[in-house]
Amino acid sequence: IQYSITPDECLEDGAVYSFKNSASNKYMTVYGGSTANGTNICQSYSAAPTLSQTFRLDYQEDTEGYLIRSLCSSNGYGSALTYSYSAMASDSASATSGNVSLYSVDEEDSAWLDDQTWMILPHNGTDLFKIVSLRDPGYAITAYGSANGTSGGTTSTSAGNIYVSEFNGAANQLWKIESG
Repeated sequence: IQYSITPDECLEDGAVYSFKNSASNKYMTVYGGSTANGTNICQSYSAAPTLSQTFRLDYQEDTEGYLIRSLCSSNGYGSALTYSYSAMASDSASATSGNVSLYSVDEEDSAWLDDQTWMILPHNGTDLFKIVSLRDPGYAITAYGSANGTSGGTTSTSAGNIYVSEFNGAANQLWKIESG
């Protein structure tokens, strides 16, 4: 059983959720359920969320943001979603610099931890949320197109890929959150 979370409800630290993209109606997915550093995060269809499509929220009190930890990794106490803000912000950023991937958490490296910390914010009084970078809240997790993603499709124009881009309110940047 999945229950949708509405903006007037609180997200719970340590609780397990799935994120369904508003535009494609597909779940955020750890490709292949892998726990290896650098595993691509993409979208894929499932009638009900699988283990690779469920995440544990780890609230970071000092930043008031969340690590979004994959249930594939140590039952949601291991690796978390990340992207490289410094590569994205540089003039020489590659097409993959905003890619979202899975990476182990290094709580001693504050710069790296900032790349793994997200704010999950309600969007305009709807039942949808935007997931924005703690480091720059103008950037949101975004899904490309309506296809299922792949392990190697890591650019902002790779079918089904999930990446970070400047927030503009488009449906592919909004997420329905399901608990369970």
